[in-house]
Amino acid sequence: MCTTYTDEYLNYYADRYLDLGLRYCGISLETYLRQPEECERLVREGCDPLIINQALRLSRDVAAARHIAPVESLPRRGGVPVEKLRHRRHPRRHTAAASFKGAKA
Repeated sequence: MCTTYTDEYLNYYADRYLDLGLRYCGISLETYLRQPEECERLVREGCDPLIINQALRLSRDVAAARHIAPVESLPRRGGVPVEKLRHRRHPRRHTAAASFKGAKA
């Protein structure tokens, strides 16, 4: 997933990343840029680097699960979710109306 950050955002959080020494806690800059408040909170609490990475991964998985939940309620065909179409057919033309189409008075 490619995310574009503004120069101000990137400069500010990259400087904070270096000042806090998050690299030595096992947090990548990319992870920190995605969730800066969560990373700083876990480091302030003095969590182990393994626990920090697991917590960040769990919070990403929970966010992803919010998008998956609506799919689980859809009907399935062959194990694949199938979304009902929300359109209606065009009305059928009567055969009697079709026979008079070319007739002239």
